[in-house]
Amino acid sequence: SAPYPIGVTTITWTATDGAGLTDQCTQTITVYPAYRLTLSIFLQGPFNSSTELMNPDLSSNGQVPLSQPYNTAPWNYATADAVTSLDNDIVDWLLIELREDDMITTHARKAGLLHADGSVTVSFYGLVTEGEEYYVVVWHRNHIPVMSDEMISIPITGQFLDMTTLDACYGTKPMIQLTSSIYGMIAGEVIPDGQLKYSGSYNDRGAILARLLDEGGTFVSDTEEDGYRSADVNMNNE
Repeated sequence: SAPYPIGVTTITWTATDGAGLTDQCTQTITVYPAYRLTLSIFLQGPFNSSTELMNPDLSSNGQVPLSQPYNTAPWNYATADAVTSLDNDIVDWLLIELREDDMITTHARKAGLLHADGSVTVSFYGLVTEGEEYYVVVWHRNHIPVMSDEMISIPITGQFLDMTTLDACYGTKPMIQLTSSIYGMIAGEVIPDGQLKYSGSYNDRGAILARLLDEGGTFVSDTEEDGYRSADVNMNNE
C-alpha cells in the first residue's frame, strides 16, 4: 500500500448487550487515494550511498517550490499540482507519465513529491481504466528520464512499482549503479533534451558554467548557494 495516505480518521464506538454490559473500541481508518501508483526510485544527484537515502538539502533550505515545476518546455505540464506544505524528507518533484506504448503516446501525467527513501505516490483517479496497462515514464528536471521495462495496470486499490533495479527499466543502460543493489536516474541533464553531453552544441557542462556567470561568478571554482536551479546537479543547494 502507499506509504503516504491522504487522510487518517479515528472513531470510537461502544457496544452494549442485553445484560447491560458494554465495551468500547477505538479504530483508526487510513484513507489512500484511489488508482494510486507508488514508485520506488532514486536520483543519482542527491543519493547518499552510506545511508542508501537521498539528501533532502533543497527542501531543508526552503528551495523546493510548493507547486510542480514542469509547466515549461519540454514537459509543458500545465496542471496546477501543488501542496500547502512540505515534509522534511522531501527531495524534489517528479513528473510521472503513463504511456499507451513504448514510443510517445502519452495517456496521462501527474506530478508528485519524492521522499528521501525513494518513494513517490500519485493518484490517477479519473485518468485510468481498470485492467488497462501502461508503461511508466519518470521525469526529473536535471536527470535522464527512465521508462518501465514492462507495462503495468493500476487498479482502484493501487499499484506498486520498484524502479531501483536495472532490469526494471527500458533500454540498454537506462540508469546508473548507486550501490551493489540499487540503481538510480542519471544526473546531469541540465538542458532537458534527452542527452547528457560534456562538450559540443547544447552541452550540459556549458549550461552549468553559464549559470555561474549569470549569478556573478568569474571562475569554474565559484559557487552560488540558495536557489532551485537545474544546474545544481547534485541538488545540495550549491
